[in-house]
Amino acid sequence: MSYSYFNKFAAISLDLNALIFKIKRGMELKRMGSLMAFVLLISGTALSQIGLKPLNQNPTIQSYLKQHPNYVWNAPQQHAKWGKKDTLHLPFFDDFTSTLMYPDSSKWLDNDVYVNRDFAIHPPSYGVATFDYLDANGKPYESIERENLDYGDTLTSQCINLKQDATGKAYTAGDSIFMSFYYQPKGLGDFITLEDSLKLLFKGSNGKWKHIWGVRGNSNLKFVQVLIPITESIYFTEAFQFQFVNLTHRWGNNNHWHLDNVYIEKNRKLSEDFQLDNSIASKPTSLLKNYFSMPYDHFLANPSEASDSFYFEVSNLSPTAVNALVKYQERQGDKIYINTPFDTNAVNTPGRGYVERKVKAYDLTNFVDTAYPIHVTRQYYVRGKSVNDIPLFQGNDSIVVDHFFTRHYAYDDGTPESGFGFNDLKTGDGRIVLAFDLKKADTLRAVDFMLTYNTQDVGRQRFVFQVYQDIEYNGGEDVLLFERAYVGNDIYDGIDNRGFFTVGLDTAIPLPAGKFYVGWSQERNFNLTVGFDKNNGYIRSKVLNKNIYFNVGDGWLENNNSTLVGAPMIRPIFGGATPWNVSISKTIPKSIGIYPNPTDGLIHLEAEVSEVFVMDMQGKKVPFRQVSSNSIDLSALETGMYIVTVVTKQNQILNAKVVKH
Repeated sequence: MSYSYFNKFAAISLDLNALIFKIKRGMELKRMGSLMAFVLLISGTALSQIGLKPLNQNPTIQSYLKQHPNYVWNAPQQHAKWGKKDTLHLPFFDDFTSTLMYPDSSKWLDNDVYVNRDFAIHPPSYGVATFDYLDANGKPYESIERENLDYGDTLTSQCINLKQDATGKAYTAGDSIFMSFYYQPKGLGDFITLEDSLKLLFKGSNGKWKHIWGVRGNSNLKFVQVLIPITESIYFTEAFQFQFVNLTHRWGNNNHWHLDNVYIEKNRKLSEDFQLDNSIASKPTSLLKNYFSMPYDHFLANPSEASDSFYFEVSNLSPTAVNALVKYQERQGDKIYINTPFDTNAVNTPGRGYVERKVKAYDLTNFVDTAYPIHVTRQYYVRGKSVNDIPLFQGNDSIVVDHFFTRHYAYDDGTPESGFGFNDLKTGDGRIVLAFDLKKADTLRAVDFMLTYNTQDVGRQRFVFQVYQDIEYNGGEDVLLFERAYVGNDIYDGIDNRGFFTVGLDTAIPLPAGKFYVGWSQERNFNLTVGFDKNNGYIRSKVLNKNIYFNVGDGWLENNNSTLVGAPMIRPIFGGATPWNVSISKTIPKSIGIYPNPTDGLIHLEAEVSEVFVMDMQGKKVPFRQVSSNSIDLSALETGMYIVTVVTKQNQILNAKVVKH
């Protein structure tokens, strides 16, 4: 299926003085109409007793920093993507596909925004920078006060030399320099109000920031392109900078704006409100029909759980339809299970739109490495049939994702876009469970719950984690196998301790194949805010989740809340005693530090290397010279982009793109 979805063009330059909110952090404003907007926006979920709750922090960032306490975003001697600082020359381009979690510090001076592949809907390319009210540590800038407006994230460019080009030739207004970008309000985040705004500022030779463009929160949820000419002489300086900033209510991980494809170049035209760019716009769907992950021996007991096909989105930013070719490769280390040529996968992609590509699945029952966690590397590529993207845009022509078969069942992909629980427990006594279909008899060892954070204090609230073999629904009866009570303070340690919490069982529970249920009960009206994955583990089906059941005293009910498209982040763990308490999720970016990048040949790898592979953008291995255990020489390769894959001595598989001059 193909879709046209990019708004063609936004105003070139807007007089938005009314949007220049002259407030500093901490200044209080009345919400005026925003309270009513907020009430209207959540009224649909308030009618149902279970529903979603906005997040007030970012568990993905917090989990990563907790596991990497010495991580410094722009420390010297790190991967060039996080260490290079120098005045830049045109062209400037960032589609946020080369990094995860934080922006590329060779292009940006700050790391407030969240670089991700999960929160946007149908982006131009699969990476976006998300603006919210959380700092670089995933915490609110100030205390959560929903009545107040405040500045949130900023994204400030490195200095760009607009005085002269790399050869010394001076720039003038006649060089027709334009800046363009795409933005989207909300996406898979929570509501956005009319008082929220995103704006752009320029800084020229006088050292002062000037408001150039802005937009209020609105109901349009498509990506919109903005094209702005740079003509004023004050900006033709060797230290030109631009900055995006959002103004928002102090609500934490809400009121999102998503930014993509920031591009500045000369010799552009006002009429050319497009880019000749085919790109991958989403991650591929799960290898499994109903789960993001499951134990591999359970899958072998019922291979029909394998997906019949895989799907991913390809976008076309040009104004006319393009015949786009795609290929994909799936492998374990050196063992390739499928590697299709471009010519067998061609399809027309509409202008300023995207197409959902369907590619055939393959046999998942013959993996050679079956030691947990079982890792599959998935690489997908796109290119034009007659015209390839210019090298500047080729970074988004490929994507590498990792799939793990683990000891747990998971509907979710590891990243919460919202919190989940009771929104209005009027009876003061409620239970929520998530149903799983066990593919073979096995021993339940533990359960992982993703616990997030919101402003409602649950530190003194009591809740009980529970496991049922059956519930009293559709002819069944309640068969409670396990329960353990907690008080919030037993688990929550302020805003810093968020992520998967493991509930270990006193005694392992043998379960037969078939349905079982995991969840919790509570006796008071509060929202536990269990993590909720709105991407539904990248399972293709995006429908009302019928695996959620709740009971508020009148018997068990199947989920009837239309907003609950996705999955609560609850993961039952089976099998061997070790390492049963280890959850593999995408909270840890699987990237390798490489410098220098771009390179003329010699590159250094920041890892304890066991093996290293280099492939071109078509997935074909290319020769290179191993200089040392941590250095390789690419001098013999042609100019272009390559993928470096490293297997570490800790048996991690890490990937990175490198540009060879």
